[in-house]
Amino acid sequence: MVRAATPTVAEPALCESPEPARRDPFPFNRDAARRDRMLHFYDTGAGVGRYSGGTAHFTDLDSTGLAALIEARFIDPYDQQNAAPTVWKIFQFLCRHPQVRAMGYVVSIDRPDYRTSLEAVYANEVDSDLRADAEKFCVDADEVAIDDRLECFWD
Repeated sequence: MVRAATPTVAEPALCESPEPARRDPFPFNRDAARRDRMLHFYDTGAGVGRYSGGTAHFTDLDSTGLAALIEARFIDPYDQQNAAPTVWKIFQFLCRHPQVRAMGYVVSIDRPDYRTSLEAVYANEVDSDLRADAEKFCVDADEVAIDDRLECFWD
């Protein structure tokens, strides 16, 4: 698992906002270059930040970074990776637990399914509050580890 950065000091103002209204179709911001500059990519074999099969994977997304993606319309708050919670629910989880980070992937602007999706949350340190919340939050995850670290992955 990738090491999480130092927790965000101040939570974004969006953390206190009500859930946004669903928009169908979602009006994605199509400035993929700007979106990609906002993310921390990792190498899945093609090279860091390089697209393979039209996707690239990122990690180390905290509540501040996710708020920026939501506010800029680079991610649909109602998107969900299969059985994963919605982006908005993951965002709220990150807001409650600043040590937690999210991982996911972006789809190239060249594909008709252009988007940003979240598929995992993780933390390198787990306190009793995070453990209790994660046991409920990650109940439908395909892979779960909640011990001295947290990993919840939805395939």
